[in-house]
Amino acid sequence: MRTITLMTLGILTALFSAYPYLSRRPAADTPIVVLYSKRDPPAFHTTCAAGPCRFVALEDFTCSSVVPAQAMIVTGHSTPPMYLGSEADDIARVVRCYAPELVVLDTCYGFSLPLVEKLAELRPGMLLLGPTYQLPPQGLVYEEAFFGGRSAAERAQGVHTRSGARLERWVSDPRRLAEVRRQTERWDRATLTARLQRRHPNLVRVDIPGSHVVTLMPVAPERFR
Repeated sequence: MRTITLMTLGILTALFSAYPYLSRRPAADTPIVVLYSKRDPPAFHTTCAAGPCRFVALEDFTCSSVVPAQAMIVTGHSTPPMYLGSEADDIARVVRCYAPELVVLDTCYGFSLPLVEKLAELRPGMLLLGPTYQLPPQGLVYEEAFFGGRSAAERAQGVHTRSGARLERWVSDPRRLAEVRRQTERWDRATLTARLQRRHPNLVRVDIPGSHVVTLMPVAPERFR
Protein backbone atom coordinates (compact mmCIF):
# COMPACT_ATOMS: atom_id res chain seq x y z
CA MET A 1 0.00 0.00 0.00
CA ARG A 2 2.86 2.37 0.87
CA THR A 3 4.48 1.72 -2.54
CA ILE A 4 1.26 2.51 -4.37
CA THR A 5 0.74 5.65 -2.30
CA LEU A 6 4.25 6.92 -3.01
CA MET A 7 3.86 6.22 -6.72
CA THR A 8 0.54 8.04 -6.78
CA LEU A 9 1.99 11.00 -4.94
CA GLY A 10 4.92 11.08 -7.35
CA ILE A 11 2.65 11.15 -10.38
CA LEU A 12 0.43 13.86 -8.87
CA THR A 13 3.47 15.94 -7.94
CA ALA A 14 4.88 15.71 -11.48
CA LEU A 15 1.56 16.71 -13.00
CA PHE A 16 1.16 19.62 -10.59
CA SER A 17 4.68 20.83 -11.36
CA ALA A 18 4.00 20.71 -15.09
CA TYR A 19 0.61 22.41 -14.84
CA PRO A 20 1.81 26.01 -15.37
CA TYR A 21 3.63 24.93 -18.53
CA LEU A 22 0.81 22.75 -19.84
CA SER A 23 -1.80 25.40 -19.14
CA ARG A 24 0.17 27.94 -21.17
CA ARG A 25 0.45 25.80 -24.29
CA PRO A 26 -1.61 27.20 -27.19
CA ALA A 27 -4.51 25.25 -28.60
CA ALA A 28 -4.20 24.19 -32.23
CA ASP A 29 -6.99 26.56 -33.29
CA THR A 30 -5.76 29.61 -31.37
CA PRO A 31 -5.91 32.63 -33.69
CA ILE A 32 -2.89 34.66 -34.67
CA VAL A 33 -2.62 37.74 -32.45
CA VAL A 34 -2.07 41.03 -34.28
CA LEU A 35 -0.80 43.79 -32.00
CA TYR A 36 -1.41 47.28 -33.39
CA SER A 37 -1.73 50.89 -32.24
CA LYS A 38 -4.84 53.04 -32.53
CA ARG A 39 -2.56 55.94 -33.39
CA ASP A 40 -1.61 54.37 -36.72
CA PRO A 41 -3.84 54.71 -39.79
CA PRO A 42 -5.55 51.50 -41.00
CA ALA A 43 -3.03 51.20 -43.84
CA PHE A 44 -0.41 50.22 -41.26
CA HIS A 45 -2.49 47.31 -39.94
CA THR A 46 -1.71 43.83 -41.18
CA THR A 47 -4.53 42.05 -42.98
CA CYS A 48 -5.35 38.43 -42.22
CA ALA A 49 -7.43 37.37 -45.20
CA ALA A 50 -5.93 33.88 -45.29
CA GLY A 51 -6.50 32.90 -41.67
CA PRO A 52 -7.96 33.70 -38.25
CA CYS A 53 -6.52 36.72 -36.42
CA ARG A 54 -7.32 38.38 -33.14
CA PHE A 55 -6.60 42.12 -33.32
CA VAL A 56 -5.38 43.67 -30.07
CA ALA A 57 -4.88 47.42 -29.56
CA LEU A 58 -1.75 48.14 -27.56
CA GLU A 59 -3.46 51.05 -25.79
CA ASP A 60 -6.31 48.85 -24.49
CA PHE A 61 -4.36 45.73 -23.58
CA THR A 62 -4.75 44.08 -20.18
CA CYS A 63 -3.39 40.65 -19.36
CA SER A 64 -6.57 38.93 -18.23
CA SER A 65 -8.25 35.81 -19.61
CA VAL A 66 -5.61 35.63 -22.33
CA VAL A 67 -5.44 32.45 -24.41
CA PRO A 68 -1.82 31.72 -25.47
CA ALA A 69 -1.15 32.19 -29.17
CA GLN A 70 1.06 30.22 -31.51
CA ALA A 71 2.21 33.38 -33.29
CA MET A 72 2.03 37.14 -32.91
CA ILE A 73 2.37 39.95 -35.44
CA VAL A 74 3.55 43.36 -34.22
CA THR A 75 2.31 45.77 -36.89
CA GLY A 76 2.42 49.54 -37.33
CA HIS A 77 4.80 52.48 -37.49
CA SER A 78 8.10 52.30 -35.62
CA THR A 79 11.27 54.34 -35.33
CA PRO A 80 13.53 52.62 -32.79
CA PRO A 81 13.76 52.86 -29.88
CA MET A 82 9.99 53.52 -30.14
CA TYR A 83 7.64 50.88 -31.53
CA LEU A 84 3.99 51.57 -32.36
CA GLY A 85 4.49 54.84 -30.51
CA SER A 86 5.52 53.02 -27.31
CA GLU A 87 8.63 51.61 -25.67
CA ALA A 88 9.92 48.08 -26.11
CA ASP A 89 8.74 47.19 -22.60
CA ASP A 90 5.14 47.87 -23.64
CA ILE A 91 5.42 45.44 -26.53
CA ALA A 92 7.15 42.87 -24.33
CA ARG A 93 4.39 42.82 -21.72
CA VAL A 94 1.87 41.81 -24.39
CA VAL A 95 4.18 39.11 -25.72
CA ARG A 96 4.66 37.85 -22.16
CA CYS A 97 0.92 37.28 -21.80
CA TYR A 98 0.35 35.50 -25.11
CA ALA A 99 3.62 33.48 -24.94
CA PRO A 100 3.88 32.89 -28.72
CA GLU A 101 6.43 30.61 -30.33
CA LEU A 102 6.89 33.08 -33.21
CA VAL A 103 6.85 36.89 -33.25
CA VAL A 104 6.81 38.70 -36.60
CA LEU A 105 8.02 42.29 -36.30
CA ASP A 106 5.97 43.70 -39.20
CA THR A 107 7.16 47.25 -38.59
CA CYS A 108 9.89 49.56 -39.92
CA TYR A 109 13.34 48.71 -38.54
CA GLY A 110 11.61 46.19 -36.29
CA PHE A 111 14.57 43.86 -35.95
CA SER A 112 16.47 46.29 -33.75
CA LEU A 113 18.22 45.76 -30.44
CA PRO A 114 15.89 47.58 -28.00
CA LEU A 115 12.97 45.33 -28.95
CA VAL A 116 14.82 42.13 -29.86
CA GLU A 117 16.74 42.30 -26.59
CA LYS A 118 13.56 42.61 -24.50
CA LEU A 119 11.91 39.70 -26.29
CA ALA A 120 15.00 37.50 -26.02
CA GLU A 121 15.23 38.08 -22.26
CA LEU A 122 11.53 37.43 -21.89
CA ARG A 123 11.37 34.17 -23.84
CA PRO A 124 14.69 32.56 -24.91
CA GLY A 125 14.21 30.13 -27.79
CA MET A 126 11.35 32.09 -29.36
CA LEU A 127 11.63 32.59 -33.12
CA LEU A 128 11.83 36.26 -34.18
CA LEU A 129 11.33 37.52 -37.73
CA GLY A 130 11.62 41.10 -38.96
CA PRO A 131 13.26 43.76 -41.17
CA THR A 132 16.20 46.08 -40.58
CA TYR A 133 14.84 48.66 -43.03
CA GLN A 134 11.72 50.68 -43.78
CA LEU A 135 8.61 48.79 -44.89
CA PRO A 136 5.75 50.07 -47.06
CA PRO A 137 2.53 50.92 -45.19
CA GLN A 138 0.98 47.61 -46.30
CA GLY A 139 3.69 45.71 -44.44
CA LEU A 140 4.65 42.09 -45.07
CA VAL A 141 2.94 39.35 -47.10
CA TYR A 142 1.45 36.34 -45.28
CA GLU A 143 0.89 33.15 -47.22
CA GLU A 144 -1.19 30.13 -46.26
CA ALA A 145 1.86 28.43 -44.68
CA PHE A 146 1.94 31.10 -42.00
CA PHE A 147 -1.59 30.34 -40.86
CA GLY A 148 -1.49 26.58 -41.33
CA GLY A 149 2.04 25.71 -40.25
CA ARG A 150 2.52 23.15 -37.50
CA SER A 151 5.59 24.82 -36.03
CA ALA A 152 7.09 28.30 -35.68
CA ALA A 153 9.65 27.47 -38.37
CA GLU A 154 6.95 26.38 -40.83
CA ARG A 155 4.91 29.51 -40.14
CA ALA A 156 7.97 31.72 -40.67
CA GLN A 157 8.40 30.23 -44.14
CA GLY A 158 5.08 31.80 -45.11
CA VAL A 159 6.13 35.40 -44.38
CA HIS A 160 7.76 37.54 -47.09
CA THR A 161 8.46 41.13 -48.06
CA ARG A 162 6.70 42.67 -51.06
CA SER A 163 10.06 43.58 -52.62
CA GLY A 164 11.80 40.25 -52.03
CA ALA A 165 14.21 41.85 -49.54
CA ARG A 166 15.59 39.66 -46.79
CA LEU A 167 13.99 39.32 -43.38
CA GLU A 168 16.13 38.57 -40.35
CA ARG A 169 15.21 35.26 -38.73
CA TRP A 170 16.64 34.32 -35.34
CA VAL A 171 16.00 31.98 -32.42
CA SER A 172 16.32 34.33 -29.46
CA ASP A 173 19.34 33.95 -27.20
CA PRO A 174 20.00 36.83 -24.75
CA ARG A 175 23.62 35.79 -24.23
CA ARG A 176 24.43 36.64 -27.85
CA LEU A 177 22.96 40.11 -27.54
CA ALA A 178 25.20 41.02 -24.61
CA GLU A 179 28.16 40.65 -26.98
CA VAL A 180 26.42 42.91 -29.52
CA ARG A 181 26.46 45.77 -27.02
CA ARG A 182 30.07 45.16 -26.02
CA GLN A 183 31.10 45.02 -29.66
CA THR A 184 29.51 48.31 -30.69
CA GLU A 185 30.93 50.12 -27.66
CA ARG A 186 34.44 49.42 -29.04
CA TRP A 187 33.76 50.72 -32.54
CA ASP A 188 35.27 54.02 -33.65
CA ARG A 189 33.54 56.70 -35.73
CA ALA A 190 34.72 55.24 -39.06
CA THR A 191 33.33 51.80 -38.26
CA LEU A 192 30.03 53.22 -37.04
CA THR A 193 29.68 55.36 -40.16
CA ALA A 194 30.40 52.42 -42.46
CA ARG A 195 27.62 50.42 -40.79
CA LEU A 196 25.07 53.21 -40.55
CA GLN A 197 21.65 52.05 -41.74
CA ARG A 198 19.58 55.11 -40.84
CA ARG A 199 20.17 58.68 -39.62
CA HIS A 200 18.14 60.57 -37.01
CA PRO A 201 17.89 58.38 -35.06
CA ASN A 202 21.18 56.71 -35.92
CA LEU A 203 20.80 52.96 -36.38
CA VAL A 204 23.92 50.88 -36.97
CA ARG A 205 24.01 47.34 -38.39
CA VAL A 206 25.57 44.79 -36.03
CA ASP A 207 26.08 41.06 -36.62
CA ILE A 208 24.73 38.81 -33.88
CA PRO A 209 27.62 36.49 -32.90
CA GLY A 210 27.24 32.86 -33.86
CA SER A 211 24.74 33.58 -36.62
CA HIS A 212 24.26 35.22 -40.01
CA VAL A 213 21.69 37.58 -38.53
CA VAL A 214 21.95 41.37 -38.36
CA THR A 215 20.28 43.64 -35.85
CA LEU A 216 20.18 47.44 -35.56
CA MET A 217 21.76 49.27 -32.65
CA PRO A 218 20.75 52.87 -31.79
CA VAL A 219 23.92 54.97 -31.40
CA ALA A 220 24.13 58.45 -29.88
CA PRO A 221 24.93 61.30 -32.35
CA GLU A 222 28.05 62.40 -30.47
CA ARG A 223 29.81 59.14 -31.33
CA PHE A 224 29.81 60.19 -35.00
CA ARG A 225 31.53 63.52 -34.36
